[in-house]
Amino acid sequence: MKQFTSFLQETDGNNEFKGVFENVVKEMFTKESMYTPMKNLREAYPGWLEKNWESLSDEDLEKYNEQ
Repeated sequence: MKQFTSFLQETDGNNEFKGVFENVVKEMFTKESMYTPMKNLREAYPGWLEKNWESLSDEDLEKYNEQ
């Protein structure tokens, strides 16, 4: 992650790279690409929480239940 952050800082003034990077990010986070993983997460989350609730701190458990 450190290398990636450094790379982004080095290319900060490069508008061509910025445009390409923005397009890649937009493509990665379209509804079509995110729907299935998010649906799977939504379906699996209650079971995971029930299975792991005893190992969670009270603070984490409260946050996770609010989600």
